[in-house]
Amino acid sequence: MTILAAGLLSCAQRPSVPERFSTVTDTLTSGKHFALVDLGGEEEALLVTDYVYDDLEGHMATILANVYAIDREGKVVNCGNVLSQGTAYPLAVRDGNLFTAGHRFIQKYTLRNGGGRLVEAGDMLEELDTLGEPKWYVIDGDMVCLPGDSLVNAAFDEWVRAEVISFSPIK
Repeated sequence: MTILAAGLLSCAQRPSVPERFSTVTDTLTSGKHFALVDLGGEEEALLVTDYVYDDLEGHMATILANVYAIDREGKVVNCGNVLSQGTAYPLAVRDGNLFTAGHRFIQKYTLRNGGGRLVEAGDMLEELDTLGEPKWYVIDGDMVCLPGDSLVNAAFDEWVRAEVISFSPIK
């Protein structure tokens, strides 16, 4: 019975890219992977990459993706690339925000109020002073918070709770 159940699971239909993104997927070569994510826009955004890796936690993750969205006129627009620093920092999403990260930064992007454009929703940066001591900064709109501020901890906690995005092969 277990073998039969495993066989049925392996025959499950893989997700496919919605027709509304066919102008993108019709031009792609084989080997590309995609994910649909809620980035706070009218519709889900399409992330496309040709580099995925098994993060050993159940995700086919990536650190680099091209983001496509639907603008207010219903057209597919290329929002550009997003990049994390390495495989320890895969692309992740939480509450309509896309996270990229690295050893000394966390960046947050959204499509909210962007009219089909990916906009920065906040940054957390670390710089070293002349003695090599870290200084953290959170940039959220016009607000800059210095080390020790609770927004630094909140930004880090938000990134830690974000869900790693899992990519599927484009059919």
